[in-house]
Amino acid sequence: MRKMIIALLFLLIPSVSAQNITRDDTCYVPAETVIEGDYFVLCRTLIVDGTINGRLYGIAAAAQLNGQLNGNVYLIAGQAVVRSEVAGDVHFAGGILQFSPESALIAPGGGISSLSLSTHIQARTIMGSIAAAGYQLQVDGEIAREVNYWGTALELNGGVGGDFQANVGGQNTAGVPEMLTLLRILAPDTQLLEPGLLVGDAATVGGTFTYTAPLPATILATLPQAPTFIQSQQVEFGLPPDEDVSTQYSAILYRFLTEIAVIFLLSILLLTVSTARMQQLEATLLQSPGRSLAVGLGAFIVFLPLMFLIFLATVIVALMLSAVQLNIFATAFVIVTNVFNLGVFSIAGFSAIYLGRALTALAVGQWVIRRLVSTKGTDRQRALAALVVGGVILSICVSLPAVGWLAATLAAMMGTGSTLLTLARQRIQQQAQATQGKKGVRHTPPPITEDRPLLPGNENLPDGFQWWE
Repeated sequence: MRKMIIALLFLLIPSVSAQNITRDDTCYVPAETVIEGDYFVLCRTLIVDGTINGRLYGIAAAAQLNGQLNGNVYLIAGQAVVRSEVAGDVHFAGGILQFSPESALIAPGGGISSLSLSTHIQARTIMGSIAAAGYQLQVDGEIAREVNYWGTALELNGGVGGDFQANVGGQNTAGVPEMLTLLRILAPDTQLLEPGLLVGDAATVGGTFTYTAPLPATILATLPQAPTFIQSQQVEFGLPPDEDVSTQYSAILYRFLTEIAVIFLLSILLLTVSTARMQQLEATLLQSPGRSLAVGLGAFIVFLPLMFLIFLATVIVALMLSAVQLNIFATAFVIVTNVFNLGVFSIAGFSAIYLGRALTALAVGQWVIRRLVSTKGTDRQRALAALVVGGVILSICVSLPAVGWLAATLAAMMGTGSTLLTLARQRIQQQAQATQGKKGVRHTPPPITEDRPLLPGNENLPDGFQWWE
């Protein structure tokens, strides 16, 4: 695990003196082109068919590496396909990384470091090691040294010459349903592996075989050494079937009390700050629940790519500072920016997940009260009544086994969407009022207070004539 973390730190403190820099919508290196020295690219699409005799630093939405790469590769991309022979290491961070069967890492000790949602390695040979983290890893090629992995799903069908260490999850591990939903949205064509560890009958491991998982792995191959299994604890969404009824009800009750306590505290805080503003947000959610859900879903989808883009911007600026030999400033900039981004995104995530659910609870309670109970009372009294009713209803839904996570996700999306819709509408109204105010203002010249002789042709004008009207 320590080796994997060290290998992935290449993104945090870059040290590059790039001589060849390309910035365009599509960055293409033709087959007959040979680039001498380090090559830095920033583009939407990166295609390398030629030869690079140096390190490749790439930031792209999609990348295809087909040519000869005689140096290390540092790549940040949404999706990358490697078909090259690479005489160095490959370091990747992003969405999906795939090594095709014709690819190879031919340098002694040349390995792969990957931080991605999905990594699929079909390379004919990897002379070094693999250090990967993400949702899933599939190894079908030949790895000369060790494999270290931390994530949810791993499938091994190739050969590993050294030690094998993996930490995987299970079907009921917390976060797996959300991650699967995210992968289906962002990468619908990607084959999703089942959570856990699967070792195919053609797999080989030359060293020790150690894995940590909630359940024993499916091992079809005959290994030279007996696997070492370390069972991990998992937080489940459903109820374990082997527990008695009282324990199951206790777990549901605990989740219910926890959820309702959080909703009550946050809702009271919001109502204390501004009851009128909360009523505006509730009205938006009640008037446009479908639109609020759609906007909230869009916000949740954009949130992760936005974090990724800001991180890319940080890396770009740091690379530019390093390119002019300002390494100290580059390091300081990365540290300060990452600390700031962590704080901002933590606050944004907390607001979207927890405050959004509290707002949805208030809106649900308001909807029920308007239809079942009299609307008499002050605004604060009606808001508190809505808090009690909506908080109880939402807490029950969130506490349900198997589907509770879905109720929590929908509530957070609807609350976040109604907030964004309200802010957008207020902005539009302010702009409209400002425009109307400018149209209603009539500009007239200042009156002439001193007596001046009439100009030629003005002697016969009627009394009281004003030329500017």
